[in-house]
Amino acid sequence: MWSASGPSRRRGVAGVRGQCTRQHAHDVVYDAAQSAFVENKSFSDLLMADQRVASRVDRSAMRDLLDPTLYTGLCGDMAREQAALARAKAHELSRAGELPA
Repeated sequence: MWSASGPSRRRGVAGVRGQCTRQHAHDVVYDAAQSAFVENKSFSDLLMADQRVASRVDRSAMRDLLDPTLYTGLCGDMAREQAALARAKAHELSRAGELPA
């Protein structure tokens, strides 16, 4: 099941928006996101069941729009880098007696 989280909704709006007004795209995607949550259904399936979307975006494009691995970029690398810096700082503070061991 696809998530209907904020980033996915924004990507969905961006994908649909190229074919209609921003407000219209937002309404379509918002309705699908709400239904996905309330009815515990697939966000992607709900979007593709809507002819306003299916007539403009094929299933493969929708899958790409909602795939977080395609829009998170370097987030994982940045998180690992910052975690390593935090561990190093905690170790430094611990050795200086500023943190409990």
